[in-house]
Parts: sequence; structure tokens; C-alpha cells
Amino acid sequence: MKKDKRIKKRAQEEMVGFVLIILLVVVVGLVFLGYSLRHKQEPVQNAEVRSMINAMLVYTTNCSPYFPNYYSVQDLIKACYNKENCDNIDMYSCEYLNSLLKDMLEKSIDIENMSVQAYELKANFVGGKNESILWIKKGNCTGNVTLASQQIAAEQGNILVSLKFCGV
Repeated sequence: MKKDKRIKKRAQEEMVGFVLIILLVVVVGLVFLGYSLRHKQEPVQNAEVRSMINAMLVYTTNCSPYFPNYYSVQDLIKACYNKENCDNIDMYSCEYLNSLLKDMLEKSIDIENMSVQAYELKANFVGGKNESILWIKKGNCTGNVTLASQQIAAEQGNILVSLKFCGV
């Protein structure tokens, strides 16, 4: 009878140990799963995206501070920050800039037929006061992120223009 009790007690101890090991493995698995779901992939800097930003910035617009000189997109971003108008087209520079860049991106990136799921273009003043100048976004950003940025020298600071593609 004593031998029978010892065997039962030993079997119960082994089962408790086995359950503790299973619980430990489940907890470690949940911690790992939670970390991997929360951990976002770092954006990848890309030379092609940088070339696209550079090409966009040197594009000559129809906005003119005085005829016959026309702003480049880079100059138009500065004009938008300084709240200037486009005299030759009777339009506020930020409105024109926003519509021009949306059109450029729409024509350059075919979201339906490319691996790009979303994009985001931002222009922010970085200096004494940080201020958003422009923000164009299309789609929902998930998956891999590819980006590039370019600084534009402005009075008392810089303007940082960044372009981000998602799902590339």
C-alpha cells in the first residue's frame, strides 16, 4: 500500500512539473508573438525614391512670382511656407502646390497595377519652430516601407521633404 501511494504521489508531481513546463512555453511564445506583432519594420532608404524626389523638386511649375520667371517645385514649397501667391494664376501657392504634387504622384504611381500599396509625401519646416507645410497621403501604409528625404535650405532653418512608399 505504501508503495502504491508513493507511485501515485510521484506521478502527480511529474504531471504538475509537465503542466508548469507547458505553461512556461506558452508564456514565452505569447511574449515572442506580441513582440513580433508590435515590432515594425524599419524603413529602407532608397536611391530610386531619392531620384524621384529630386526630379519632382526641379520640375518647373506654372506659378510665377513675376513674369517670365517660374517657380520650381522647390521654390514653390518655400513660397507656400512664406504664404505667397502665384501672381500669374491667381492662386494661393499652397493650393497650387498641393494639386500639382497630387497630380504628379497620381501619374507617376499606379497603385492598382504596382506593388506600391500606399504613399505619403510630406514637407516640414525644421528650424526654430517645426511646422508642417504639406502632407499628401494615399492608401493604407502596411508592409515594407521605402523612403527618401531631401532638405531644402530656407530662411532660418530647412524644409525637409520626404516621400514614403508602402508595400514595395
